[in-house]
Amino acid sequence: MKERAYVVAVILGLGALLVLAVAVLQFGRYDPSPPSLQDHPNASIPGKIAWWDKDACLVVGEASGASRKQVSCPSGPYGGGVPLRWDDANTLSYLEYTGPTPQRVTVNVATGQISRVPDPDPGKDVYAYQGIAPDGTRATVDENGTVWVTESDGNRKVADFDVAKHHGPGVTTWSPDSRWMVLLYNRPRGDSMDYEIWLLSRDGTVSGTLVEHARDWGGVAWWIEGVGGWPKR
Repeated sequence: MKERAYVVAVILGLGALLVLAVAVLQFGRYDPSPPSLQDHPNASIPGKIAWWDKDACLVVGEASGASRKQVSCPSGPYGGGVPLRWDDANTLSYLEYTGPTPQRVTVNVATGQISRVPDPDPGKDVYAYQGIAPDGTRATVDENGTVWVTESDGNRKVADFDVAKHHGPGVTTWSPDSRWMVLLYNRPRGDSMDYEIWLLSRDGTVSGTLVEHARDWGGVAWWIEGVGGWPKR
C-alpha cells in the first residue's frame, strides 16, 4: 500500500512539474504584437513609411504592408541620431555626422542615389521621436501598455496591449493626416537595437505590426500623397 501511495505521489509530482513547464514555455512564447501587416496587408492604411532595418539599411514600404524595398545601406558614424524626414514624395533625407560639420544626406527612393551637402542649421531638424500629431493631438503609453490620446476634450483610452509592466511600446510619431500613430516595441530580453514597428489607428480600432526587426535610432518617417510628410522641420 505504501509503495502504491509513493508511486501515485511521484506521478502527481511529475504531472505538476509538466504543467508548470508548459506554462513557463507558453509565457516565454507569448507575443503581444498586433497581426503582421506583411502577412495581411491593410489597404485602409495610407501612404508609405521609411525606417532603418536591423542591418542599418534604409527601407521604404507601403504603410499597408503590401510591399517594401531596401533603398540604401550607408556606412559611417551617425553621432547617435539620424532623424529621417521626407523632403518630397521621392526623396528622403537625414543627418550624417562624419566630421566637424553634419552632412545632410538625401536619398532618391526610386534609384537609391545618394548626395551629401553640409547642413547649414542642423539644430532646426526634425525630432526623431515625438508623440504629437500634426494637428496637436498627443498620444502616450502608460506603464501597463495602455495607449491614451489627449485631445481638446481630455484624455481618452484607445488601446490596451498585454505587455509586461514598464515594458510596453512607445509612441514614435504620427501619420501626416493625424489619423494613425507609430509605436516602437522592444521584446523583453530581446536585442536592445531590434525593435518592432506597430501602427495604430487614432481610435484604436485598427492595429498591425509593420516591421519585426528595425533599429530604434533615426525614427520613422511617413508620407501621404496630397498631405505631405511627417515629421518635418
